[in-house]
Amino acid sequence: MGWVKRLMEKLVRLQFEMMDDEDNLRDAINKGSGNVCVLRIKGTSGEIIKMKAQEGKIMFAKDGERHVHMISMSEDTFIDILTGEMTLRYAYASGYVTFRGEDWYVHASRWAQAFDEMGHLTERLVGWGPQSE
Repeated sequence: MGWVKRLMEKLVRLQFEMMDDEDNLRDAINKGSGNVCVLRIKGTSGEIIKMKAQEGKIMFAKDGERHVHMISMSEDTFIDILTGEMTLRYAYASGYVTFRGEDWYVHASRWAQAFDEMGHLTERLVGWGPQSE
């Protein structure tokens, strides 16, 4: 298992623990509910993980679940998004992220909201991001 999957497992677990205190997180992730995507992180480990937004939480998709789209980015872009250095929207507009699949433009917006909130969670937990400077 690569570092991206380990990091996402920890963030998903923390999200579950903090969910009751994070109404905004629940609302933002609900907007992407039911969207299964393949998250492809390009780098030394070349990780590919399946994630979904369901029941107000980002979680790992099960092996048999069909994904409707793919989000691809580099390891550096992934870190920049989670640390608040850039948003998924900015990364897409700058060519650092690609979306493919069914109605990708709708799903891209929903996942951008979910990743924004995941970035706020990491910022709150470890003091990353522009607001901590």
